[in-house]
Amino acid sequence: MSFIDPPEGFTLFRDTLRGRSLSKPNEIQILLVLVFWASLFAALWLWLEQGLWSMLVIPLGLLSIALGSIALARLRNTPLAVNGVHPWLEEEGSEDAKVMLCTSSGWKDAGDHNLQVVTRQLSRELVITQDDDGRTQFGMWLFSKSSDVELSLHMSLLREAVALRNMYNGTGDDFENARSHENEDSGLLQREWLDTSPGQSELEFGALLRTRGSASDDTKNAED
Repeated sequence: MSFIDPPEGFTLFRDTLRGRSLSKPNEIQILLVLVFWASLFAALWLWLEQGLWSMLVIPLGLLSIALGSIALARLRNTPLAVNGVHPWLEEEGSEDAKVMLCTSSGWKDAGDHNLQVVTRQLSRELVITQDDDGRTQFGMWLFSKSSDVELSLHMSLLREAVALRNMYNGTGDDFENARSHENEDSGLLQREWLDTSPGQSELEFGALLRTRGSASDDTKNAED
């Protein structure tokens, strides 16, 4: 099942700065693999005149490209969307940053609670629950056949998006608390989080915090 277009004013994850930065290495890798196998085929067929060996290169090349394409599709199919002022887009605006998650019933605001995906014992359906006292059901996971790797990737990106939203808005869990939530979820695989050291990412978290801090100080001074 594929997700529908996000609400007006929201951008799909794959079209954000973060989505494009993660997709680009996969795209380059697929291109390099294609060039490698094409060059090897040409060398065996044209120059070394090894027709049999060159034919064996074709399925190996196709398999390599298929694996790379699957990894790229897994990333691009992340069912998230953010509005313009979210740090993944960095557009100008005065409204709060927002994150939307696409469930089987449509797009929903990610809310303030940590979200988890659990599997129903009988139906094996994937259910999204809120990390509150009643384990409130948030909705059904969009992809009913998600692998552990895919689920881990999508939920990690969701937590990252929510943490950045909270950092921008000055509310809720910050980035470090979101990392802690992920470590506590035994059902999710380990994943490398966004490197926040200076010069290692397109997003300068220190600058973002200073901007929000300056805005808060200006508001307090205006009130005084």
